[in-house]
Amino acid sequence: LTFIMATGKIPEEEEFTQCPWLKPDAILQKPYTVAELLGAVKTILRDDAGAVTASRAFCGHDLKASNIPQTGEPARAPVQHRMNPPRRILVVDGEPMICQLNSSMLTIAGYQVDTAADGAAAWDLLGLNNYDLLITEHDLPHLKGLGLLKKLRLAGMVLPVIMAAETL
Repeated sequence: LTFIMATGKIPEEEEFTQCPWLKPDAILQKPYTVAELLGAVKTILRDDAGAVTASRAFCGHDLKASNIPQTGEPARAPVQHRMNPPRRILVVDGEPMICQLNSSMLTIAGYQVDTAADGAAAWDLLGLNNYDLLITEHDLPHLKGLGLLKKLRLAGMVLPVIMAAETL
C-alpha cells in the first residue's frame, strides 16, 4: 500500500508509534499547488508523460531511517502503463469546495473521478468499484482517514493513497 502524507507539519517519529503500520512512503509538503498535487498523482500512477516536476512535491524528511524518498524520488508503487479507459481516482473530502477543486483538476487532466463526502461513503464506493488511487483527508465524518487506511489494509486492497493530515 503506497501511502503519501500531505501535511503542513512533518510528524515526529514518536507520532508513528501510535500507528506503526502508517509510515508514509513520501510527504507532500503543504502548502502545495494544484500542479504539485497533480505531479504526485502522475508519479504514483506512473503517468510520466507530461508529469509535473515540482520542487516541493515529495519533500524528504528523515524520520530516523524511515526511508521516505527525497525530492523527486517516486514512491514505491507498482509500475503501470497508461490504459483506456482513463485511470479512476476516488477523492474523499468533507469540505465540498476542496472535493470539487480536486475532482475538477483531475478530470481536466484526463482522469475519471468519483467523490465521497465521508469515510463511510468512501468505503462503500471502494467495495463497489476498482480505483487506481485514493485521495483523502484524515479528518472525515463517520470514518476517519486512518480508519479507512486500516480497513484497506485489513481487506488486502492494494491501492495507493494520498492523505492530507495535520495530526495523526
